[in-house]
Amino acid sequence: MKIRSDFPKNLSRILQKVCEIGEKSASGDYIFRGESRFYDGEVSSSLYREYQNDIEMEDFNIEFVQENILSEAKKYVQTTDEFEILIELFNHGGKTNLIEFTTDFHIALFFSCNGSPGEDGRVILQKRDSVVGCLKQPHKPRNRVIAQKVIFVRPPKGFINPDEVISIPADLKLPMLEYLQKSHGISTETIYNDLHGFIANWSVHRNAYALFYKGKACQKKGEAVKNWDEKQRWYERSIVHYTEALELKPNFLEVYHNRGTVYADVGQFNRAIQDYNTVIELKPDYANAYNDRGIAYSERGDFSRAIQDYNTVIELRPDLPEGYTNRGIAYREKGDFDRAVQDFNTVIALDTNNAFAYNGRGNTYREKGDFTSAIRDYNKAIALKPDYGGAYNNRGVAYSNKGDLDAAIQDFNKAIELKPDDVKAYSNRGLVYSEKGYFDRAIQDCNMAITLDSAYAGAYVNRGIAHKEKGDFDEAIQDYNTAIKLEPKIAEAYSSRGNAYGEKGNFDRAIQDHNKAIELEPHNAKAYSNLGSIYFRKGALDKAIQNYNKAIELNPGLPSVYTNRGIAYGKMGDFDLAVLDFNMTIKLQPNYAEAYTNLGVIYGKRSNYETAIQNYTKAIALKADYAEAYCNRGESWLHLKEWEKAKADLLTARDMGIDIIASFHNDYESVENFEQKNGVQLPEDIAAMLRRQ
Repeated sequence: MKIRSDFPKNLSRILQKVCEIGEKSASGDYIFRGESRFYDGEVSSSLYREYQNDIEMEDFNIEFVQENILSEAKKYVQTTDEFEILIELFNHGGKTNLIEFTTDFHIALFFSCNGSPGEDGRVILQKRDSVVGCLKQPHKPRNRVIAQKVIFVRPPKGFINPDEVISIPADLKLPMLEYLQKSHGISTETIYNDLHGFIANWSVHRNAYALFYKGKACQKKGEAVKNWDEKQRWYERSIVHYTEALELKPNFLEVYHNRGTVYADVGQFNRAIQDYNTVIELKPDYANAYNDRGIAYSERGDFSRAIQDYNTVIELRPDLPEGYTNRGIAYREKGDFDRAVQDFNTVIALDTNNAFAYNGRGNTYREKGDFTSAIRDYNKAIALKPDYGGAYNNRGVAYSNKGDLDAAIQDFNKAIELKPDDVKAYSNRGLVYSEKGYFDRAIQDCNMAITLDSAYAGAYVNRGIAHKEKGDFDEAIQDYNTAIKLEPKIAEAYSSRGNAYGEKGNFDRAIQDHNKAIELEPHNAKAYSNLGSIYFRKGALDKAIQNYNKAIELNPGLPSVYTNRGIAYGKMGDFDLAVLDFNMTIKLQPNYAEAYTNLGVIYGKRSNYETAIQNYTKAIALKADYAEAYCNRGESWLHLKEWEKAKADLLTARDMGIDIIASFHNDYESVENFEQKNGVQLPEDIAAMLRRQ
C-alpha cells in the first residue's frame, strides 16, 4: 500500500537545510545549539534569564551569583567537583550559568524542531575559537549527555553572541523530525534516554496532557450547545488549549486529530486538513484520520480527493462501514449515483440491520429522482429504527419531491415529535408550507429553526424562498445573503438568490448567481434548471434549452425540468418535443396537475381541443382549485361551441380570481378577432363577459 505523506515532498528542503549547516560549519571547528523559537540576538544561560528582567544587567556579576549557588548546593551532595554539581543542578532544572551545546548539528536540528510547532526555530553555529576558555566537557557523562553529545559553555557574562544562525521554518519542523528519526535515529526516546531525561521530559508531557484534556472538555461543551456564538467561543478555547499542548509536545497525534475536528466543525476545512495531514504523517496507517480528512475534503467540495481518502480507509479497514458510507455520499455528491448505491449496498451486506445505510441509499435514490425507491429505503430504515428522526425527515423530502406535500408534512411532524429541536425538520416543513402557499406558516417554521440554531444556513435559504413566494424579494435576498455569509460555499443559497433577482428582473445578477452555484456544485442539476429558466425569461430560448438538457443529463428524474423544457419547446413552436417532455413529467409525477395543463395548452395550439379539454379536466381532478385550468378549458369549449360548458368554466375561473377578459385578449386579441378566425358567433352573454369595457 502506498502511504501518502508530506515528508517526501519536503525532502529536498530538508536536505537543503542540512547541506546549508554542513557547508557553513565545514570551514572550522563548530559546536551547535538548537532552539525551538527564533530569538533574535544573544544566546543566554538560564541563570542570566532569571535575573534579566528584574535588575540592571550592566553591573550584574553572574559568576558571583553562581558561586553562591554552588556554595549552598555543596551542603546537599557528596562530591566537591563544582562543575559536576552544576551539571547535576542543570539536569534537575536548576538555574545555572551553563549553556548546553552539542557537537552534532543533527541533534541541534532536533531541538530546533521539537517544540513551538507554529513558530520558526533556529540552529546556532558557534566556533570553538569564539568561546575558548568557556567550554566545559563533563568528566563523568551520563546516558543523556552521551546521547546528546553535550558540551557546555559557561560564559563570563551569562551570554554569548552567536557566530551563525540558521532559521528552521515552522512548516518544516515535523518533516525534519521524521527525517532525523528515519535517517539518523534521533528521536525523543533516544535523546532523553536516562532517568533525568525522562523526568524532565515527563513534566512537559504531563502539562501537554493536561492541556489536551482541557481542550477536549471545551470541545465537548461546544458540541453540546446550539447557539452558534456560544459554540464558537467554546471551540476557540478548545483550539487554544490544543495548540498550547502541541507547543509542549509537537508529536501529540491525538491533539492534532481533535484540533482538526474542531477546525472542521467551525468550517475551517483547510486548517482541519493540515492537522489530519500531520496525524497521517505521524501514523500512516491510521484509518480514522483518512476518514476525517475525506469528510473535510467533501465539505470543501473536493469529492475526488475525498474518495481517494475513503479508498485508503477501505484498504486499511475493509470491514469498516464508515469508509463505504462516506465514499457513497461523496459519489452521490459527484452525481455518480450508481457507484454510490453500490457502496451503500456493501454497507448493508456488512450489516443488514444498518438503518443508516438504508437512509443513505434512500438519499441517493432521491437525488437520482427515483423517489419510489428512496421512500422504500426510508421505510426500511424506520422499520429498523422507529425513532430515527433523520429517516422521517428525509422521507418527508422525498414525498415533497414527489409532490405529496401532505405526506411530507406528516413526516416532518413525526421528526419534530421525536426530536423537538430538529432544526432541519422545521426548515424543511417550512419549505413545504411555502409550496402549499402557506407562507406565514413557512416563515414561522424557519424562524423556529433559526432560533434553535442561528448558524444553520439552510433555514435562511428556506425562509428566503417563503419571502420570495410572498413577493418580498428584498427580504428574500437578505436571507440568502445571510446564508452565504454563514456558509460561503452553499450553492443552494446562490441559486435561490438568483431566482429572487430573476423575479426582480435583474437577469444579469441572476445569471451570475446561478453560475456561482454551478461552479460550487458542477453536478447540481437544479442549478442548471434555474439558469435555464432565467435565460427563458430573457428570451434566450436556445440557452434555456441547453441548460435544461444539462440538468436532465445530470439527473433524469426531475419532473420540473422536463416541464420547463417543454414550455420552452412550446414557445419555440416545437410542439412534438413539448408533448414528449410533458408526458415524461407525468410519467415521473402522475399527480402533477400543471403538466396536464401544459399539455392542454399545446394541444390547443394544435387545434386539438378535445384532447386539450381531456388534459385540463385531469388537471382539475388533481387540483380542484386550479383556476388557470378552468379558464383554459372554458376557452377550449368555445372552439367546440359548447357554450354552457364554456360559460360555466369561465365563471368559475373568474370567481377564483382569474382576469378572464385579460386572459382571453392575451390569447385572441378581441372577441371579434376570435369570431373571425374561428368562423363562429359567440352568444351575446359570453361575448359581453369577454369584451373590454
